[in-house]
Amino acid sequence: MTAPASGLQRLLHLLGSAVVGQALLSAANLVVGILLLRYAHEQQYGRYVLVSTAILLLAALQGAYIGPPLVQRLAELSRAARNALAAGAWREQRRLIAALALPFAALLALASGASATMATLLPVTLAGLLAGALSLRRGHYRFLLQAHRHPWPLLAGDALYALLLVAGVALACRLPEAATGAALAVALAALLSSQLHARALRRLEGTAPQATHGVLRALAPLGLWSAAGAAIHWTFGQGYNYLVAGLLDVGAVAAIAGTRLVLMPVNLLSTGIGSALLPVTAVWLQRQSPRAVLQRLGLIAAVIGLLALAYCALLWQCRDWLYAVVLRKSFAQRDTLLALWTAAVVVAAARDPLLYLLVARQRLRALTLLTGVSALAAIGAIVAAVPHYGAPGAVAGVLIGECTSLAGVLLLSWRETRGARAPAVATAPLEMTT
Repeated sequence: MTAPASGLQRLLHLLGSAVVGQALLSAANLVVGILLLRYAHEQQYGRYVLVSTAILLLAALQGAYIGPPLVQRLAELSRAARNALAAGAWREQRRLIAALALPFAALLALASGASATMATLLPVTLAGLLAGALSLRRGHYRFLLQAHRHPWPLLAGDALYALLLVAGVALACRLPEAATGAALAVALAALLSSQLHARALRRLEGTAPQATHGVLRALAPLGLWSAAGAAIHWTFGQGYNYLVAGLLDVGAVAAIAGTRLVLMPVNLLSTGIGSALLPVTAVWLQRQSPRAVLQRLGLIAAVIGLLALAYCALLWQCRDWLYAVVLRKSFAQRDTLLALWTAAVVVAAARDPLLYLLVARQRLRALTLLTGVSALAAIGAIVAAVPHYGAPGAVAGVLIGECTSLAGVLLLSWRETRGARAPAVATAPLEMTT
């Protein structure tokens, strides 16, 4: 009985630290949004939302390409081999970031000379580019700490990131170009927190005398499908901001993002627990059948969905005070936006835990196809509805995409549990050289 108790205790510690860490990050992002809404122009907040949306895309691509295929390999290797694999993964990511970011920055500088609009947007775009690159560095070391199950150094780095981000944005709100200052605050927070994460990894796991070559290429068979799914999901989960900016204006982006902002604590339930569920689900599948694992994940999804509903109900009762006193903003069609966002985030929060059975079983191609169908449904609805209904049409499109995704995940999960299947997760060896 000692071993199971120890395993349960470790799981609770891992999930607890993930929730606390996500609480810090969600709280920091919430404070950042409130500061920009209260003390900066709506246009500046809208620009910051577009920058942060692009950073979320980069983070999603990184996590999707590297996370599912790499997390199981790390569990199978010796410490020296794990360190070599991790070092090789970051070296190749760093080279890829430089190869893409430097030419892009040069093109932006050239375009700013030919267009007054581009010249206005150049500072915030370059700041966002720097923030994106450093956020990828932070994401790499965060992933390694999660994969090695070192929750407390991860939590310390997240706390530092949250503190620096809030302090930097508070200062940026005093500037005319608050969006540029806020993007630079993201960059600084990502740099210093990733340094703390890197030092913790060296202390706990050691260093690699040699780095493994060809890591990204070896991960491509599964990673490309996973990354494609993440990119497609981003198009209706976050990319709608760019559609709204094109179809309406940046002010509409601010209204949609400002309304979604008050629902951000729901991320504490879904993203916080979900970030720790992939390695845990992989362990469960080595010991139990997919049906039993799906039942566990379904229970977690039900609890998360109920808690999200309770929070949203409380928020609805306090909405007048929240907008008038806290945000100091009054958006058009506010209640409609809030109701639609409530439905969308509750559906997403209940769906996310169920995804990890399919991810751990490496059903990435099916997930990518499902995400593509969901994205097409969402984007089609957004393009059709926004010209007639304005900002609420965009959120309605997101809700349609989330509902389509939930229905597909339930169907795929049911198919995964049919018949007799081996409980262990089959993983092909990673063939690379050092």
